[in-house]
Amino acid sequence: MPDQGRALAHEFGIYYYETSVFTYYGVNEVFENAIRAALIARRQQRFWMTNLKRVQRPLLQCDKIQHATSQTQTIVTMSKLISQNVMQEIINFIYTGVIDSTAFKQQISFPGVKMYAFHILLCYIYSDKIPIVEPTRCLELLELANRLCMNRLVNLVEARVIDQLQHQDRLGDEDQVVEIALFLLEPVKLHNAHNLSEWCTWRLCGAYDRVCRAKHLSPASRDYLADNRWPPVWYVKEFDYYQKCLAEQSKELKDTARPTTSLQANQQTGCLCFTNRFGLRCSCQFQCAS
Repeated sequence: MPDQGRALAHEFGIYYYETSVFTYYGVNEVFENAIRAALIARRQQRFWMTNLKRVQRPLLQCDKIQHATSQTQTIVTMSKLISQNVMQEIINFIYTGVIDSTAFKQQISFPGVKMYAFHILLCYIYSDKIPIVEPTRCLELLELANRLCMNRLVNLVEARVIDQLQHQDRLGDEDQVVEIALFLLEPVKLHNAHNLSEWCTWRLCGAYDRVCRAKHLSPASRDYLADNRWPPVWYVKEFDYYQKCLAEQSKELKDTARPTTSLQANQQTGCLCFTNRFGLRCSCQFQCAS
């Protein structure tokens, strides 16, 4: 930065000059003043005292604004594909903000491309970034990127869509995420979106019970989901068997906890007499602690 350069020059006690190799600004001044400083340093010797008497001290650098008003010109080379009329309209638009569309005779048309996809394409061309992409509208953008052979744009769209779906999944909207993944699984394969296809397949494997009856799944996708489903078949069978065993165990505990005969009732209450055998009421005051 200029401020840091001036501070460093002041620290060493030297002069500060700004130069530009691109516009040649300040280059001649640096060399001229460097020669002046070297000649003045030789004045200390007796031989050069009279010969270098007229040498001036290093001059201060002129401001850039004054340099811009000089006769120096900057030549900009442009492609031959840009005609003079088009360049004139561009300069006119820069200074006035008005552009004449009739000056551009050659127009490039994108049939079937909607404004949503074209806007994201322009953002990618000018900034190498893309805004947030709606998962349900990513197919038209992937189609346009494949048409223009933009592999990086395909990768950026895949990353954006996966981030959006993962965010919805964390918010608890699992049903909508599964529906979108089921909708994108087959079309994204046609547009070389392999990362997005693998993520959709992985997400659908975890929700196999909800998507196993989908009609628009290809046989290959259906077989892959069946082989890589989660939870797997053996786990489902073991879980069902475990639940069945728990139900039977709880039923047995209920049956054993409920007395069925008078003898079992006496055994549970700890009665010491045998009046219940003859149908009489028990009057025993001594009972064992149950």
